[in-house]
Amino acid sequence: MSKKIKVFYDYTCPFCYKGLRELSDILPDYKNVEIEWSPCEAHPRPEPARVHSDLAAQVGFYLAENGYDIKKYNDLVFEAHFEIQQRIDDIELLADLAEAAGANREDIIVLLNDNRNAKKVEDSNIEVWQTLEIQAVPSYVCSDRMAASGGGLLVPIEKVVELFKFASRA
Repeated sequence: MSKKIKVFYDYTCPFCYKGLRELSDILPDYKNVEIEWSPCEAHPRPEPARVHSDLAAQVGFYLAENGYDIKKYNDLVFEAHFEIQQRIDDIELLADLAEAAGANREDIIVLLNDNRNAKKVEDSNIEVWQTLEIQAVPSYVCSDRMAASGGGLLVPIEKVVELFKFASRA
C-alpha cells in the first residue's frame, strides 16, 4: 500500500510555479504515491497582495475532491498568472480554467459566488502556517516527514524525491 503526500502551494507564488513544474517531472516515477493537493495562501486576506489566490484555491479543492484534473487546472492557473498575466481572482477566468480541467463551468461560478470552499482554504492555511509551522511553499508532507521550502529558498527537488521514495516504500 502506498502512502499519500500532501502538497501545499499557492497559485501566486513563483517558487510554487517552479516547484510544481519540477514535481511534474518526477511524478511518472512514483505512480503508486497518492497526491493530496492542498492549495493555500501565502498572503491571505486581509493581508495586502497584488492578486489573492483564495478563489483559485477554492476551485482547486473542488476539482481535487470531485475527481477532475487538478494537475491540469494547477498548470493552467500558474500559466494564466505567470505567463499571460491574467487575474486569477476573476471568477469567469477560473470557471474557464476549471472547465478545461473537466468541471462544469456553471458549477464553478456558483461555488465561487457562494464562497462554498472558503473554509477549506482557511483550514489549509491554518494547517500549513500554524499547525505544521512551515515557513514557505511549496512544501510536501508524508506522515511525520516533510520536504519544506523556507528561508527564501525552494526546497531542492532531491529532497522531494527522497520523500517520494519513502512514500513509495510504505
